[in-house]
Amino acid sequence: SRGGGGGAGAGAAAGEGGQGDRGDLTIRVFRDGGEVDVAVRPAVLGSDDEARLLLWAGLVLRRTPRCVLERCSLAAAQVLQAMLPAGGVFIQHVLGGSPGESREIERLCFLLEVNGRPVRELEDVMRALAAAPPAADAQGANGSAKGGATAAAGAVAEPSEVGDEGDAGGRPRQWIRLRLMDTHGQEHVRALQRDPLYFPTFDLNRAGPGRWQCARRDK
Repeated sequence: SRGGGGGAGAGAAAGEGGQGDRGDLTIRVFRDGGEVDVAVRPAVLGSDDEARLLLWAGLVLRRTPRCVLERCSLAAAQVLQAMLPAGGVFIQHVLGGSPGESREIERLCFLLEVNGRPVRELEDVMRALAAAPPAADAQGANGSAKGGATAAAGAVAEPSEVGDEGDAGGRPRQWIRLRLMDTHGQEHVRALQRDPLYFPTFDLNRAGPGRWQCARRDK
C-alpha cells in the first residue's frame, strides 16, 4: 500500500511541476523496501492528437497513433516499422450501417493495401482509390483473384451478389479489395463496395482549436 501511495504522490508532484516552471523537482517513491527521494525534470511531450482524418466507406482513417505503435504485438510492430515515418494507416472507427461494417471490418486495425497497392499514409489511400478500375472490371478482378488472396492472407470475406443498385449516377458500385492487419499481426482480406450516396468520402483537416475543414473527395 505504501508503494501505491508513493506512486500517487509522484504523479501529483509531476502534475504540479507540469503547470509550473517545469524545473527540477523531487518526488518520493517506494523502492527496495524503503522510501527514496528522486530528482526529476518533467518534459513536455508533443500531442499525438491527429490533425487529419479521412472518412471512406464508413471507415474513419488516420495516421497510426504513437500509443498504438508502442502497444501492438511484435509481429505487427515489425510491419509498421517499415512504414516509418508515415507510420501506416489506422482504422480508428467503423460507422454503423456502412459498407465497412457490412463487410465485418473491425475498428482498431491497420490498412496495409487497397486493391493491391501498399498504403503508408492517407494520401496513398486516395491515390489507390483514384486508380481503381471501372466497376465492371473491378468485379471481374475480384472474382478471379479471390483464391490468391486466400493463399496469401488466410481469410477472405466472400463478396455478396452484386445487386442492380448503383451509385448516385446509376453506375454499378466498384468492389475494392483491402488487406488489413490487426494489432496481433494477423492479416485479413476484405472486399467492399463503396457507397458515395450515403457514405461519401470526406477529408477532414484541423483548422484550429475545435475547428475542422471538411472537403468531399469522391471521384
